[in-house]
Amino acid sequence: MAVAAGVIGTAILFVMSRGPRSLVTRVTAEDGFIETLSAVFYLMGCVICASRLWTSRGQPKALLVLWMFLCFLFFAEEISWFQRLFDYPTPELVRSFNAQGELNLHNLTFWSGTSPYRALETKEYDLRLLTSSATIFKVGFFTYFLALPLILRAGWGRRLTDWQAFPTVRASFLLSLCSTMLVSFALALCSREPTTKSIVETREMLYAVFIALYVWTYLTATGNAPRLREGRATR
Repeated sequence: MAVAAGVIGTAILFVMSRGPRSLVTRVTAEDGFIETLSAVFYLMGCVICASRLWTSRGQPKALLVLWMFLCFLFFAEEISWFQRLFDYPTPELVRSFNAQGELNLHNLTFWSGTSPYRALETKEYDLRLLTSSATIFKVGFFTYFLALPLILRAGWGRRLTDWQAFPTVRASFLLSLCSTMLVSFALALCSREPTTKSIVETREMLYAVFIALYVWTYLTATGNAPRLREGRATR
């Protein structure tokens, strides 16, 4: 399933970089199709974790609780804490600190750094590039889905696996995720606005896809999710 997601995701990225500009701009606009899909996949991840947390017996639950919380947080941020659905006004205090005048955390002014792609074009760099919400998300995402699996595969995470029976992801999942993200970064670097923005919005949707796949395949599946035991992956 991860391989299929990677192939489809890569194809969508190329469409976003080479497709009809009017169509691409429309589907990647605020509250457009791509952004809606991001929210849907995060909601799916949250529901899957919640349902498994409710029905599981005798299994470690810390990761289920963590990802249920994170998926709900990302879902709520995507829809500005239901503001997009119910169209309620942003409190004035929040509006003054939010770059888009919305009720969310990731657009707070002190987390809204300049786009790295725009900085490369203009050669104007800002330290906020390192502390922006987008950068923090990327660091967390690739630490969890790339650095941590590699550490566990190297046998250095025994305490973690003993505490949580931490799942090890298959090589196909890692390769699909990394290759898709590398394509997205390469296409964004080779493009200009507004194409770059469309690619970035699509990548954000793909983050949600791979998170939902991880939750479904490795955190909540019974019988087929490989687990690490005593520092090694069982097969």
